[in-house]
Amino acid sequence: SSTAGVHGQGLFHINGRDEEKCHQVCPGMVLVPLSMLHGDAVWGDEKRKRGETGKVVLVMSHDNIAALIVIFALSVLGAIYLWKICTHRRCVCRICRNQYRQLHLIGAGGYGSVFLVERLHDGSRFVAKKIL
Repeated sequence: SSTAGVHGQGLFHINGRDEEKCHQVCPGMVLVPLSMLHGDAVWGDEKRKRGETGKVVLVMSHDNIAALIVIFALSVLGAIYLWKICTHRRCVCRICRNQYRQLHLIGAGGYGSVFLVERLHDGSRFVAKKIL
């Protein structure tokens, strides 16, 4: 009896004597009788026309489970990152709301910086301190 193995993107034919070798080399490989493949190719189109769906069987090896855990963890981290971006609070001080313009830096130290600023609506000058 001849079988077909599914490997990567293609199919290949295996004789009965090579089947045991294939299971030793690739223990997770799925071997399917050729009659099933040809029958599904003929009957698959008719099933799709009637709206019937086929089954997908996933082999849950340790590698597949580890990959699913990594994908889940990355999805959770991505959702947290997006939440932080969407809920980021902006500064509401008058300088950030464009009521003042920074003219130049007067001085800076370990606790912050001091700027000469000008109020835009009347041109008055003030000193603003930005604390780090």
